[in-house]
Amino acid sequence: MRKLRHFVSDAGAWGVASDFASFIFYVIGIVQASKNGAASVTAFVFVAASVPLFWIGAYLAWDKVKGKVQGSEDQIADLKTAYVKILGVHVPQDNQYTETITGTQHRIDVHNSSTAKSARDVEAKLIRVEPGVSSLRLPVPLAHMHDRSHPQQTKFQLNPEDHKYIDLILNRSDLSGMVICHTVTGIANHLPSGDYVLTVQVTGENIPVECRRFRVWDTDGTMQCEMLPETMQPS
Repeated sequence: MRKLRHFVSDAGAWGVASDFASFIFYVIGIVQASKNGAASVTAFVFVAASVPLFWIGAYLAWDKVKGKVQGSEDQIADLKTAYVKILGVHVPQDNQYTETITGTQHRIDVHNSSTAKSARDVEAKLIRVEPGVSSLRLPVPLAHMHDRSHPQQTKFQLNPEDHKYIDLILNRSDLSGMVICHTVTGIANHLPSGDYVLTVQVTGENIPVECRRFRVWDTDGTMQCEMLPETMQPS
């Protein structure tokens, strides 16, 4: 019924007048054909069927064009929207801190899937650690890959179809446990050896909030990191 109202609205005044006139002639034709009795059965059937078929054909043609227009509008809206997603864990990096100190570092891949819209003021934060660690004060912004010149500048722009790699967790052969790669001076960043779930939140200007959970552990002798399959909504 709603689409029928849209059809009448899109037809405009001339379209409505044309449909109304065809309806009047339709009624007159049926009445005249009926007066001629059985001899005009063929004419009666023709008149009775022609106008409804015309209406149906016009409606189907309108509906097809309407669908294409709506699809184009949806595509345009999609192009104008930045969809920032956390795709997963990037390939781990082997670090050589000194001649004798080594370690592994895990990053996450943040991606703007829009083909036309840049995402502005994007920021990745660690918002939850399970089980909790009392020395941590959350949320804390996470560091950007290879960004040592402006560690406090945590927000960035993500161009269309671009990726940004965010440091999440690392370890060092001279330290026990793991180190969270946040950027806040004076806030603890150490996780004792164990098995944890870290929740990362990505926000930005006029984009939906993205949250994903990562399991990190070193209980098997090496540090591991994986993104959990379910998507978690921000609390």
